[in-house]
Amino acid sequence: MIFAGRGLWWIFKALGAWHEAGYPYMHPRGHVTAAFAVWTLMIYMGAVGVYEFHRYFNVWGKDPVTAGAFNQNYVETANRINALPKSVKKYVVVRAPGITAYGVPVSAQTVMFLTDTATLKNQKLKNIQYLLPEEAAQRRFSARDAVFELR
Repeated sequence: MIFAGRGLWWIFKALGAWHEAGYPYMHPRGHVTAAFAVWTLMIYMGAVGVYEFHRYFNVWGKDPVTAGAFNQNYVETANRINALPKSVKKYVVVRAPGITAYGVPVSAQTVMFLTDTATLKNQKLKNIQYLLPEEAAQRRFSARDAVFELR
């Protein structure tokens, strides 16, 4: 927004300089011409703003592909984990590829952030454990355990 504001300010300064340069020789209706130019610019900028608002919130924001691009499924998984009581053992099997951080692929960071379980201390407090597919294959889960998969 700062760059857009700076650009708009530059345009107004340029129009002002143009008006000042032509003022001694300006036709008596020159002020009307300058006002018309300013109003035309303001209407144009307003129309661009309305159009971009529509594109961002009504077109792009409601597109189902957008949710997938921003891992909305990970947010929903985190919400389901947060809804469970601390007494329930929660396991998150991270099958998504990526560079590892905190021992699991970075794709798990969304869930770790939203559940506040990035540290081992918080994982123990909230009874949650992050597993790689190899670790999950070796583990036997009980019927009371909540197992989530991140793909």
